[in-house]
Amino acid sequence: MAQLSTGRLAGSAIAVLLAASVVWAQRRGSTVGSPGAGSTPIFLTGRVVLDDGTPPPDPVGIERVCYGAVRAAGYTDSKGQFSIPFGMAAGPNTRRGIGELDLSACDLRASLEGYKSDEVSLAGHQTMEDPDIGTLVLHRYAQGEGNTVSSTSLAAPKTAANALQRGREAARKEKWDEARRQFEKAVQIYPKYASAWCELGRTLEELHDESGAWNAYQRAIASDERFIPPYVRLADLDLKRHDWAGAIETADHVVKLDPVDFPSVYLYRSFAQFSLQDLEGAEKSARQVLDLDKDHHYPAADHLLGLLLAQRGDLSGAADHLRAYLRLAPNAPDAAVARVQLAGIEQSARPALPGTP
Repeated sequence: MAQLSTGRLAGSAIAVLLAASVVWAQRRGSTVGSPGAGSTPIFLTGRVVLDDGTPPPDPVGIERVCYGAVRAAGYTDSKGQFSIPFGMAAGPNTRRGIGELDLSACDLRASLEGYKSDEVSLAGHQTMEDPDIGTLVLHRYAQGEGNTVSSTSLAAPKTAANALQRGREAARKEKWDEARRQFEKAVQIYPKYASAWCELGRTLEELHDESGAWNAYQRAIASDERFIPPYVRLADLDLKRHDWAGAIETADHVVKLDPVDFPSVYLYRSFAQFSLQDLEGAEKSARQVLDLDKDHHYPAADHLLGLLLAQRGDLSGAADHLRAYLRLAPNAPDAAVARVQLAGIEQSARPALPGTP
């Protein structure tokens, strides 16, 4: 069997795959819907609690799911309550958007990494007569040592919590300078505010200050060693800085804190291992992503696994995973690169692949 040389492709593919995996994950459910011009929005209210009955110490995202499409809708406040505009009321002026009759195909849920949310059908909330959807309960997936909400948030002064909320609202609108000011204010008021340090790090990344972001994540970890999100961001940042060993070490720490709920860190670890030519470790990590990522939020794992299998001569398996990647992410930034790679693998495999002349 002819073996395809993927070494030349692998180096550039790492950077492309990294960008694609982050962009693709962020695109899923990242758009906030807004009412049409001149429409009357329906405001839905409710609250979110953890499975022990307490409100989350930090704001939690609220998502709407209509006809299978996921969209961000808003956030909870410091008491776990929310009030969000949802589409528009039906009437003679209703145009495009989510009208009264369409709500029967929509659900509402909370979104917090590491937790599964109850979902509430909106079929019975089609008018302002019944805007309260009740309580959404977040159930923890795994009971590891780590947490996706920081215990330091419970002691945050109200002024710091308000600054955090304003910063998140500014970040949602991509007003990064304003978000940075609010997050910096929050940590000045309350230096041990791990969630605010983590949000500041994300904002500094958007402002292309990787050094500042790295320091902010370190401050978040120093404030709460069991708070997982800053470790995940650090692993991603280590990859961008080509610190392969650092990415692996950070990813391994996340796995110790929670081996189930963060498939992204297995993907980061796989990238780093691939870059260090630890092909066996990289393949194992990529397969762990596929085992854990049941909703296919990280299709780049299939792309990377395809390259790994091609490099060791398993062209049939490589082609299968590249096809899976293109099926899951046909419009990803590196889809054209993946198609070229797939064509090269298929050409090198002939007549080894079953059914080819």
